Amino acid sequence: MTSTTSDMNVNIGLEAEAMALLISLNKDLHSPNLSLQIQSIVRFTDLITEFPLPIIANSALLKLADVFKSCNNNFVRYWIVSVFEQVRGELLKVLNKDALVEKIADVLESNDPIARSLALRLLGQMAEILSDRIDLHHHIEKNLLTCIEGYERESCVVAIEQICSTSKSFASQILPQLEILINDIKTPPQAKLLLIKVLRHMHSDVKTVKKAFHLCTNDLLKNYPSTPFVLVILDTISQLAQNSVFIVKDTFLFLFDILKIDGRKRVKLTCLNNISKLSKLLSDTYTFDFPFDSLYNFLNQSPFESIKLNVLKLLASLSYSAFNVRKWFKYKQLTNTDNNLKIVHLVEHVLFHYNVQFVDLALEILINVIRYTDESFIEIQPLILNINNAICLSIHKRISLRNDLVYIKKLCEYIVRFIKAYPKNEDITKTIIKIMEQQSTNLSDSSNTYLIQCLVYLSKCLYKYSIYCPSIINQNVQKLTKIIISLCNVNNSNHNNNNIFINNLNNNHTQLYSKDELITQLCGTILRTISILKQNKLDDSIIELLYTNQNYWCLYCIAKEALFYRHFYLAESILSNLIKYVESETSLFWLQSLYNWSKAENLLMTANNNNNSIEEEQSRNVSMSSNNLFIKQENLEESLQYFDQSIIQLKASGISNCGFQLLCLRMRKKYVEYILNLILLLNNYQQQPLSTTTTNNMMDTKSDSDNNNYHSSSILYQNSFNQFIDLSEKYNDMINSFFDHLNPTILKSSSFVCRILSKAISTIFIPHPLRNQKLHDTNFTHLLNNNNQDLKDPLLIQCNFILQQLQKFENNSKNNNLQNKIMIHFIIQSLNRIGFSVPSFYFTTVPNTILKLEMEINNQNILLNYNKPITSILGQGLVFKFSGYITYKKLLKRRVKAVCITIEQVNLSTTTATTAVATMNRKEQRFMIPVIENSFQKRCLCHFESEGRYQLVIKTQMIDQNDCYIWWNNNYQIQNYEMLNIREEDKKHVHLFVDVKPFQVTTTRLPLQH
Repeated sequence: MTSTTSDMNVNIGLEAEAMALLISLNKDLHSPNLSLQIQSIVRFTDLITEFPLPIIANSALLKLADVFKSCNNNFVRYWIVSVFEQVRGELLKVLNKDALVEKIADVLESNDPIARSLALRLLGQMAEILSDRIDLHHHIEKNLLTCIEGYERESCVVAIEQICSTSKSFASQILPQLEILINDIKTPPQAKLLLIKVLRHMHSDVKTVKKAFHLCTNDLLKNYPSTPFVLVILDTISQLAQNSVFIVKDTFLFLFDILKIDGRKRVKLTCLNNISKLSKLLSDTYTFDFPFDSLYNFLNQSPFESIKLNVLKLLASLSYSAFNVRKWFKYKQLTNTDNNLKIVHLVEHVLFHYNVQFVDLALEILINVIRYTDESFIEIQPLILNINNAICLSIHKRISLRNDLVYIKKLCEYIVRFIKAYPKNEDITKTIIKIMEQQSTNLSDSSNTYLIQCLVYLSKCLYKYSIYCPSIINQNVQKLTKIIISLCNVNNSNHNNNNIFINNLNNNHTQLYSKDELITQLCGTILRTISILKQNKLDDSIIELLYTNQNYWCLYCIAKEALFYRHFYLAESILSNLIKYVESETSLFWLQSLYNWSKAENLLMTANNNNNSIEEEQSRNVSMSSNNLFIKQENLEESLQYFDQSIIQLKASGISNCGFQLLCLRMRKKYVEYILNLILLLNNYQQQPLSTTTTNNMMDTKSDSDNNNYHSSSILYQNSFNQFIDLSEKYNDMINSFFDHLNPTILKSSSFVCRILSKAISTIFIPHPLRNQKLHDTNFTHLLNNNNQDLKDPLLIQCNFILQQLQKFENNSKNNNLQNKIMIHFIIQSLNRIGFSVPSFYFTTVPNTILKLEMEINNQNILLNYNKPITSILGQGLVFKFSGYITYKKLLKRRVKAVCITIEQVNLSTTTATTAVATMNRKEQRFMIPVIENSFQKRCLCHFESEGRYQLVIKTQMIDQNDCYIWWNNNYQIQNYEMLNIREEDKKHVHLFVDVKPFQVTTTRLPLQH
């Protein structure tokens, strides 16, 4: 009820302000001074957009329509048309649509062709409200047939095109007249081209579509064979087919026929481009049999390189369909012809073409062929060999020719896709490493910039595909180490990165220096391989050499890679020394926070030095001492202390926008706390019967006190089960709230680990009648496949193994209490030994989705760090105007739908030091502002109930299309916090102080009458 009342008050205040502005603009709207009149008309755009109320839009647009009808100056009419173009989205809010349309339509009866032309342009802008006005449809149709001037005819065609896009009836009605005008000899050629383009909107029904298609393919193409007409007709047919599936097959056949028959180069290129566009839009290209024979002939015999290039683009588009790829190999057996198979062989020859664009398209086609073809097929092995040779040759060629770096980047993308499809290949890796060995000793940062950047792209390529062939990378670890050492020995004449590291570590806009990036990528490749295979380690001489050369920034980046791939011992050793080389206090606390986190994770990984598997420990004699088998409680407690220190130091760093970082640390700390609680619970009930498989026997043989103890322990285990379930849900909430990050696989893995632990607790300790059967029977295989596509992740491999062991455990009825205890301890140990990856976006404090907010109060611009009190009158309140825009730094699938503005006010005059009273005096107003085309704007009224000094806390939150709140972000921050009422979590919000004063009544004394 309160929010409804506040919205009504806001609307009343906006209407009053808008009406005042409308009255002031109306004074100059009929002014004899032309400049004042134009100025008043232009300001109507601001009036309608700033006050998006139906009554304002209705009044303002009707006044403009009156001027458009009554004035005799076409210059004034032109500016009115421009206003309608800018506020086209507000036309649907007009209440008196008929009156508005009739005033514009009256100008169509004018004798002035310019006035009629402007009226037609204006009616075109009003197409959405003219879809059902049959009278106006006839009027425009009549005007099309009778107009003489070229500009009037052009305006009429534009209006017809706009109305046809919204009105199905008008599109089918105007088609015969369009056909008459196009075939009329008196119609100028340029007008005919415009009229043909209108036919792309004739997709209202099947009859109209087929009639328009027949008109273009049979009549127009024969009557107008010149190149401009043919090109427009082909584009029109293609756009018509994109909107109607009924003529797609006929359009394909028609375009291929023109491609064969017509010998003009431009026509062939247009046909190929339109075929490519249609093939990309079709989700089922198997419904049409593409004439691969013709494509083979064009690719083999055409004298034009541009046509061959477009044929390759079409084949590249078709190669993403597994049906087409299999058809190329099976077509020979079906039709006794081998033209389709010859396409693959012909594209193989293109692999060694001198043009780089041809080579890239050939690689794209053939890599898709490998993806969708079985390796046992006879033709595939020589194809793989040719692709391998072509890639190795292209690497040498593109580096030596010093072409554009874009081609190097594209080649690296194709290499990754090829290795993913065929991970057994070793030659490409050897070629890349050989090139790096040859060039690493000759690098100079000042002379060979292009070469260094090429090697950086190749190192990124190694880094990306190392996940698919870790054993091949592992065989070359020594060579990679030698390359890194030789790169470290190269003199670095530019120390910008080290200066950045020393002065401001968290400058997220800085880019790595190219040689440092090359070293970092190679070290990351080695660390990634080690984390998968659990073999080798990063050579200590690399770290020592980097310290000797004072390359601190590169060391920091290697530490980040170590944290990401769970090498916490390496991160701990690097960070412990890097702390000495920073000058900024912010950077010091940030590094200390990372250092303590790495120590905490390292303690968890080494909580028990026993590395035996679960099966080995369960096969041991259960009567043996179990002191060396279980997790050390002291390590867990010490790890929690380091997590506390890490959180405190992260807060002390003062880094802005670190909400995700703090939440990530707190969630990890909760995970360790829940494990410690479980261990303590196991120790407290170690004498109690823990087996869930002997429940019935125990109930028969034990006394009532033992039964009570058993049920109490089961309830405690049920609470532990619920804790891990809640933690898993919180991780899922983090994924929804912090959707700014493109690939939150680590958060998904953490959520999955919590589910695994809850499953283990439920299976081992909770009797079947007390279980939450719905959560216990979760489809973990489905979660395992969906949570992470990286099947070589050690954590997911371990989770899969644990699920198998739990299944065996549940089916075994001979488990005793000690075996149960050993089982849960080793499940926890196996997960802790792998460790928790620190997300790569943990080090990014600048989000990809940024909200820029501007604010006005009572039509005055106010800075968001404004500390001086603002004066307000009781009963009038403050009118806030919030505006801004959303920027996306990366291509994100989820978009911002609305911005939520929350104004929290506290009356400081009545607030005491007690927290309870301060909470009672808080009042919130919430406003939802829709985001349209990445921008938002709204006027809001903030009212006060009594006089005194108020503190306003303005919070902003973004909301995505799934109605999930996104973590708030603000580009401004208040520096002065003298008021005690500002809570710790509010320090990044906008704070204002308002002095609300009573309304001063002033009276004028009337003169005495004598």
